Amino acid sequence: MREKISPSTASMLDVLKNRLLLMDNHLMVIRDFIIEEGIETPKKSFFNRNPKPQTVLYLTRLNIQGYNDNGKFWGSYNDDDALHMIVWFDMYRFRNNWETVIESLKKLGFEITTKSNTKVN
Repeated sequence: MREKISPSTASMLDVLKNRLLLMDNHLMVIRDFIIEEGIETPKKSFFNRNPKPQTVLYLTRLNIQGYNDNGKFWGSYNDDDALHMIVWFDMYRFRNNWETVIESLKKLGFEITTKSNTKVN
């Protein structure tokens, strides 16, 4: 995979890495990604007669893991689906959904922890 991304998408990936996200009823985690810088020269056109090289960001690897409700296991999304989620969905909203659920559960007296008794972030 080598897809051009915006700086805001790269920043979003940095912020949400290893954080739980909730899309409808699907839990997911952005586990790993690799962003490379490249130089691209725009095509010469009537309005841009002297194009200058620009620095662009490329997403070369993306690993998003999610919970499968049918099989009851954690798995990784394939590259096309992971890229589709990053491009078309608001991942910050998914994080906010998770935080809202946790706040609701805390109001009811629940505490969410992992198997090692560390709090889930």
